[in-house]
Amino acid sequence: MGSNVNNNLNGILDAMGIREEFEEKAKAAFEDAKASESDKSIFESKESFIEHYNDVIMGSKDTESIPVDYFTAVATDKGYIIDNSESANKLRSLVDRDGNGELSRDESSLLLDSVYEAATVLNTEPIEKEEKKEEKKENYTTVAIDPWGQGPDDCLSRIIANHVDGIKLYSEDYNQYLAKICELNGIKDPNVVYGEVKLPELVCDSNGEIQRDADGAIKFAE
Repeated sequence: MGSNVNNNLNGILDAMGIREEFEEKAKAAFEDAKASESDKSIFESKESFIEHYNDVIMGSKDTESIPVDYFTAVATDKGYIIDNSESANKLRSLVDRDGNGELSRDESSLLLDSVYEAATVLNTEPIEKEEKKEEKKENYTTVAIDPWGQGPDDCLSRIIANHVDGIKLYSEDYNQYLAKICELNGIKDPNVVYGEVKLPELVCDSNGEIQRDADGAIKFAE
């Protein structure tokens, strides 16, 4: 038993839409069992874990199979699944690989293998979700810098004048905005620029008025 077994079960769990729930339950059950067992060697390897709990599930070392309905009833009683037909049917489909209504020792071993893998965070692939990550809004605009003397945007002062509303050239606001440009773009000398420049976005109210902090400094979008 190994990653192929576990990956196959992951596919079944994903198809059922219950893999995340299964892994959470597996971890909880594993920790509960570990806390209650006096013999900690049971949990030192997957083989010893499977051997011990196979006997627990089957009721004895000599039992080779038990009814799946009995197994799901015990799982429901212990709180591993919700007491309704849908959860029980999903569990039956999961454990009864050959569909004969019996949980064999081999089928139990496959289940325990996956429980151990999930509980110990071994070979459990990330659960793929269709939710799209929210794209982070860029709080700046980018302007190409013209070569000196060859266009309207050939220096930072003219770029600010042409593209930033509400900033008066060479005012205190201008100095603050210029300093923010240098910080955002890693510019050491504002008189030596080329390529393109990112212009930080100002925080404005509904009327387009620039917002300020308690000290009167202009606010930039975070």
